[in-house]
Amino acid sequence: MKLTMIATVCLLALNAGGASAADAPRGYLGASYGNVNVDAGTAGEADADLWDLQGLVSLRLGPGVTGELAVDAAQYSGGDAIWSPTGRLFFDVGGSRVGGFVGGTSSDGFDLTGGGLEGRFNLAPDWRADTSFGYGSGDVDAWAARGQLRFFASDNTRLDGYANFVSFDTDFGGLDGWAFGLGGEHLFEGTPVSLFGRLEHNELNDVDLASDSLRVGVRWNFGGGTLRDRSMDGQSSPGFAELFGGDLLFGLASALAMVPGGDGDGGSGGDD
Repeated sequence: MKLTMIATVCLLALNAGGASAADAPRGYLGASYGNVNVDAGTAGEADADLWDLQGLVSLRLGPGVTGELAVDAAQYSGGDAIWSPTGRLFFDVGGSRVGGFVGGTSSDGFDLTGGGLEGRFNLAPDWRADTSFGYGSGDVDAWAARGQLRFFASDNTRLDGYANFVSFDTDFGGLDGWAFGLGGEHLFEGTPVSLFGRLEHNELNDVDLASDSLRVGVRWNFGGGTLRDRSMDGQSSPGFAELFGGDLLFGLASALAMVPGGDGDGGSGGDD
């Protein structure tokens, strides 16, 4: 399975660098709950619960080189589990980092794998910008791009705003969509525990589908440091599934792509 190969390669890369790494690994284990409201126009509205488990480890592999591995497991109420590993390699450029990623996402009967380029740029002492651009292939072909602005209100309080574009090329036509989100995280001083939350709005163009979601969660952080100290690690970078659709765009677009006889227009969207 492609996802197993990707995860194995990423783990081997991190382990290989661990012996010579100058810094201890940093990362987190987290869990979250979310509620998603789907508006399908004339087909009506529906609500779904979303449970999610996340893990990330970031490790210095050498001077100016950092490797990261993130794994996400999500479960929508009444749906199949979605597994998404993402591996990254970054290079320090001044006070910023640039690099690339590989990853995939898989649920019962649907797979997408790919990669792309990312950058994390310090704009000012309290401001940072993240950018991502990627391509994925599998049961559909997809292009995605994301821009994110992050503000540190204090060493341990971070606020985020982002916009995410994704374009799917299916056997039944093209689908474009947008996700817009606001989020934040607070690490309790003197503890490894942080709380995070996110509001997100998704829209699919050319079909009458949109969604709004709210997610809240908790993380256990390891490796030390404040949120500002960890700002160049993947603390809030999008995983592969997030980049290619956000909370709901990916699930909606993939479902439309697999509907027998679907044509990529509003007629097939009502089935979801």
